[in-house]
Amino acid sequence: GEMARTLTFFGFFGFSRRSMIRSKCIVILNDGYWQGFFITTAVSNAVYIAILPSLAVEEDALTRAVIEWIDVGFLGVFYIEIIVGCVGFGFRGSPNAWFNRDFFNRIDFFIFLVAIYEQTTRWLNVDGFTLLPLRLLRIVKVVTSLRRFASVKAILLTLGEGISQLLVVFGILVAFLAIFAVFGMGVFRSSFSRRCMSLPVQVPACPSGSMVAPCVAAPCGARSSGSSGHLNPNCTFLPDTGVFTMNNTEIIAPGYPWYFPCKIYTPTRPEQYNTLYPPTLDGKFHSCQLNNFRAGLPVHQTCAETINAQNGFQHFDDISGAVLAVLQVALPDSSYDILHIGLEAERAASPIIYIFILSISVFITFLVLGLFVAVVTGTFARVRSRQAKLEIARIAREKAREDAEWIVYEKWQKQNAGIDEDARLAPRYGRHDVLGAAHSSVPPSRPSSKYRVRPSSGVIRIRDHGKEEEVVGAAPMPLGGFDFVQMDVIAAKWMEDLRVKRVGWAAIALHLVVISCLVQDFQPAALFVALGMLCDFVFVLECVGRYMALNGLRGMLFNFKARNELLLVCVTLFGHATSTTLLTLLPVCRVYRLMVYLPTLEDLLDSAISSSTSLVNLILFIFICALCAGVMGRYLIGHDMDHLTRSNFGSFLHAMLSVFQLLTGDSYTIILYAGLSSQDSIYSRACVGIFVLVWFFMAQLLINNLFVAVIIENFQVSRTMANTRQPGYWARLRGTAHTSWTKFKGLGHVRREGLWIDKQGNIKTEHMQ
Repeated sequence: GEMARTLTFFGFFGFSRRSMIRSKCIVILNDGYWQGFFITTAVSNAVYIAILPSLAVEEDALTRAVIEWIDVGFLGVFYIEIIVGCVGFGFRGSPNAWFNRDFFNRIDFFIFLVAIYEQTTRWLNVDGFTLLPLRLLRIVKVVTSLRRFASVKAILLTLGEGISQLLVVFGILVAFLAIFAVFGMGVFRSSFSRRCMSLPVQVPACPSGSMVAPCVAAPCGARSSGSSGHLNPNCTFLPDTGVFTMNNTEIIAPGYPWYFPCKIYTPTRPEQYNTLYPPTLDGKFHSCQLNNFRAGLPVHQTCAETINAQNGFQHFDDISGAVLAVLQVALPDSSYDILHIGLEAERAASPIIYIFILSISVFITFLVLGLFVAVVTGTFARVRSRQAKLEIARIAREKAREDAEWIVYEKWQKQNAGIDEDARLAPRYGRHDVLGAAHSSVPPSRPSSKYRVRPSSGVIRIRDHGKEEEVVGAAPMPLGGFDFVQMDVIAAKWMEDLRVKRVGWAAIALHLVVISCLVQDFQPAALFVALGMLCDFVFVLECVGRYMALNGLRGMLFNFKARNELLLVCVTLFGHATSTTLLTLLPVCRVYRLMVYLPTLEDLLDSAISSSTSLVNLILFIFICALCAGVMGRYLIGHDMDHLTRSNFGSFLHAMLSVFQLLTGDSYTIILYAGLSSQDSIYSRACVGIFVLVWFFMAQLLINNLFVAVIIENFQVSRTMANTRQPGYWARLRGTAHTSWTKFKGLGHVRREGLWIDKQGNIKTEHMQ
């Protein structure tokens, strides 16, 4: 009994299963108005969090207090939503409990813990790592409530189901990074901070241009001031005065990275490096101007230690910098920096450096990152397969329910055979409650289907580019005795005719040529305009044919290619009416229809088109995640990077551009090193580094692989390979040309022999005419 009471307390927060408070909580959870209120609050909270960094609240205490109370209000509604769910369904006591019944409830619980952390650090005045923008993840729950974007949940389920495997692979990645970082520290410690610096050189006052080269070879002060070629005649300084210049200045290299790395050698015995390397001022030796030294020329440079590259963050001096340097090679971004600086700074270890860089590419870039691809794509395939089975089961349940309703309806018909005929033949569309329907005087009705097959002509099947599509529409109404159904059948056959299709393809090719000529201002322009109008007329006729064949506008909207063609025709006509050049150029998108001549490429294009819905859902998910990352960068970094790079978080637009740059992986080290350079304390640098690397890893290892998973889901390898073995239109065209040329050559041969061929292909001589 004590254990049962404990489970009841933790399950329903102390309320029994039959408690009135718990029943009221369940009513709230199932009420549409309350759910709308919770959704509106979540969206408003997201907007508030997104615009808060742009508001000037530091100087205005009143505004700051109002904003804090608004945040408390949003959190209060959020806490109420969670408490109502936990009281109504229990927290985690059963499979149907609040925490277990939905994946988004787990996200809400995580955000609840984040909110508790934020409130605690605020009340204690602790400068902690802000997690406030993570509340924007609640938008995902709002979006997936729309049926159009329901596939976003599959993405979240993929990440949730594969999290254990992803953590294992990520652990392997961290292990490889640590191994290579430790090895790099043993090879390159203090190597990336050494530069070739200039020694003090004595030059005369006001030297001329021809004086620079001689001053390098000999002390300029020893030269005579009367030499007319050595001094500037316009100089007013004393001619024999020598000065020291370029002392301890970094030598500028002719190419990137604009400096010369070098190596310092410390001798262990006398005269060990005397003939091998030039000496330094402190009795050591270096590798600067090594070719001049070995050629017997003067050396005016030395090797000295200075700050590391990338504002001191690109090095192998400690484990943090070594990991970043290895990561720069593993996820390539200016990885040649590490390679060439290492080769210049450690010339004796060149073979080891080549093996080191190659091993990073093999074991991390190809192997470990390939494991991420395998895990994400495999998990996504399993989730989508399971969802497909659940969808089939749902459809089967709905069909069984409809069959049960029909049984009730037939039973009602038998029991109420004597009622009014009009009532008995009432429309059967619309949902009803089947309980007690057999004893009611009102006839029950069957739920309407998604598509109604028209009774007059049934289903019209139209072949579009070799692919059969089923189009179902409402029954057309006859007008004036004219059979529109027969007209639809004729239009369907007309659209299936290969000659009509060839006319359309020729119009597309001609239209592309016309648009190209008009863009280049070729003459005569009137001819190209006329040809363009002719092509537009052909497209309009084709669109009318599709309209009739697909039984009206509804059928066209359900057909992907017909819908796109209708959109292009409308855009073109609107562009001509408004003289908008951009709109008149959009019809070049019809070039995808010419892929019919390349069946393999057409099949790949169809695979990409079939995955468009999933891609739209994935792009929406990426946008929400990028929005969270951009807003978090606004809170965490703000204007600190504005003076270092244009890829900063100083405004909302710049923050989103920087997040997109990290998403694509283009020059991500600029944002990483600039973010580290913009902070003063170790703690703030660690926060910025973790933020940038977490979003970068998420983008490169998860989001990009989700794109691959979506495309693979709709890509059929066997069908593509079969299409590669089938001859396309180009092969048929080549075969027709070859056959025609062969016949033409044969015809010329028989004519030279005095023979001729009749229409039946029989060879005859002249006397047989």
